[in-house]
Amino acid sequence: IPFEEIQIYCFKTGQCVRDHNLIWRYIKIPASKLYQFNSFGLRTIDGGELKRSRDKQVYRIIVFGGSHPFGLGVRYEQTYAQQLEKLFKIEKHKWRRSVEVINAAVPGYSTLQVLNLLKYQMIHYNPDLVIIDAGNDDGILLTQEYPWKDSQMVGKNPVLCQMLSLAERSSFFWYYRLFLSKIINTNNIYKNIGNPSHSSRVSREENRRNLEEMKEILSKTVQRPC
Repeated sequence: IPFEEIQIYCFKTGQCVRDHNLIWRYIKIPASKLYQFNSFGLRTIDGGELKRSRDKQVYRIIVFGGSHPFGLGVRYEQTYAQQLEKLFKIEKHKWRRSVEVINAAVPGYSTLQVLNLLKYQMIHYNPDLVIIDAGNDDGILLTQEYPWKDSQMVGKNPVLCQMLSLAERSSFFWYYRLFLSKIINTNNIYKNIGNPSHSSRVSREENRRNLEEMKEILSKTVQRPC
């Protein structure tokens, strides 16, 4: 399924809203759904909120990434994070502390989104260990329907993001945007899409910089053995 079609579906159904740092994030949806999200747009067992504070005897691991660590298509207890936590519980006699694994992965997130999620939100949860499984979504190709690099999408005005979130619930918005994009295309605004440095959501160089910044942030904050 093309990336832009998934985006349209998520925004039209109200599962996603715009975010000025993360580009988009998920919101809480009815309990009958397979996935439950908290107010940060992160998957939890029942949509519950995460606690920043924790017992000193708890070793906290946070998993970042896209669809794979998120657990797309599987129940919460089958996710990467929960399976890891289960393994630690089985071998708990080998560890000095109990282990908690938080799932901070979001489907479709690029390394830039993971970086901002880490930098602006999750670093405040004081992880002892961070696992980053991201990068596949960086290579999603730009199209006429989705021609923006991630670096062009972050840092938008929060009020504008709220307005877009409301507009994107309407079919008229998407038809009008498609119509407008075809008109603009006649002026070769997408002429750089064929250029390797402009053809994907996140370039190789941007990918490297994002990972290096994550490494720098974590080297200053995460230095505690289990």
